[in-house]
Amino acid sequence: MKNLCICSAATSDYLNRLITLYKSYVKNCSKVFFHVHLINIDEDNFFEKNPSKWLSISYSNIDPSDTNVIRAYASNVRCRLLRNLIKKHSAVLWFDADSIIRRDLGDLFKLFESHIILAHKKEKSKEELKWKTGIIGFKSHKICVKFLDEWINETFSNGDNNCHWFQDQEIFGRKVKKLLEKDPSYIYNISRSYIDWKLKEKSHIWVGKGEQKNNKIYLKEEEKFN
Repeated sequence: MKNLCICSAATSDYLNRLITLYKSYVKNCSKVFFHVHLINIDEDNFFEKNPSKWLSISYSNIDPSDTNVIRAYASNVRCRLLRNLIKKHSAVLWFDADSIIRRDLGDLFKLFESHIILAHKKEKSKEELKWKTGIIGFKSHKICVKFLDEWINETFSNGDNNCHWFQDQEIFGRKVKKLLEKDPSYIYNISRSYIDWKLKEKSHIWVGKGEQKNNKIYLKEEEKFN
């Protein structure tokens, strides 16, 4: 599939990890667009200094007096970015900023040929949190547009400063459940290889979930892109 885009976002404390993700993308993904969204970050930054026809950048500023508000917004802004980008790309994938791409993702991208939403389901999680939003993808399709519009409205109905942590997974999980009742083929449960917080050697994407950010194996992988 042509005209694919990967997107991610970061606040200043995650900027270096977003740079690592971008560098790992450059190494492993050819002819795929990349969009970064920077929150409370000055325009004098790595991405502005490294222009590419495949790279686009956007910004937002959130009240810096409450770190919990900023943290929640950074997590929830994914639905808004996906909706904006799906207007001009055939499919868009969100990657958390602490993701590291380790192998070619051609097989992941091919899944859009037969499915319109990609995500990973962890059965042992709480019901409303089974579907993980760290790596998710949407095809440019009317059902996805409606899905994202509703997700945005529910998330930001009280403004950008009133999100809460885990809200993205809660809303996504509820909406996926309804969509699966209509047609199970719409959503594909991607392999753990594409959202691996256990850091297995053969996995395509590692994610720094929780304390894994401090894992020596994860940190060593990060060093490859410094």
